[in-house]
Amino acid sequence: MVDPVTIAVISAGSAAGSSLLTIFLTPWLQHSFWRSQKRAELRLKAADDVNRIAAQFMVGYLNDEGHYRPDDRLFRALTRTTARVTALFPASVARALKEMEVMIAPDLGPSGRGNIDNFVQARDAALRALYGEVVPLAGVKRSSAK
Repeated sequence: MVDPVTIAVISAGSAAGSSLLTIFLTPWLQHSFWRSQKRAELRLKAADDVNRIAAQFMVGYLNDEGHYRPDDRLFRALTRTTARVTALFPASVARALKEMEVMIAPDLGPSGRGNIDNFVQARDAALRALYGEVVPLAGVKRSSAK
C-alpha cells in the first residue's frame, strides 16, 4: 500500500511542475502563434497588393490597348510589392510573380512578347502561388520553405 503522504507530495510536486511549465511555455507559444499569424497577414496583404496592381494594369491596358503605359505610381507599387514578396515568400513564389511583372509595359502589347491572355495566365499563376502559401488551395502544392 502506498503511503498517503507520498501521494500528496507527488501530487503537489506534479502540480507545481505543471504550473511552472505553463508559466514558461505559455509566452513562448503565444509568441510563436503571433509570429505565424503576423506572417500570414503580411503575406495576404502582399497577395492582395499583387491582385490590385494586376487589376489596375489590366483595366488601363484594356481601355487603351496598344498605347497604354503605366504611370510611375503603378511601377512604384509594383516595386514595393515585389520586394515584399521576395522577403516574405520562397524563391519559387517570387519567380511566379516575376513572370507577371516582366509583362507589364513595354513587354505587353503588339511590340512586346505577350498579350493580355498571357498576362492573365501569369497573374493567375502568381496569385495561386502567393495565396497557396497562406491558405490551402486545391491543386496548389505548398513549398516547404517558411
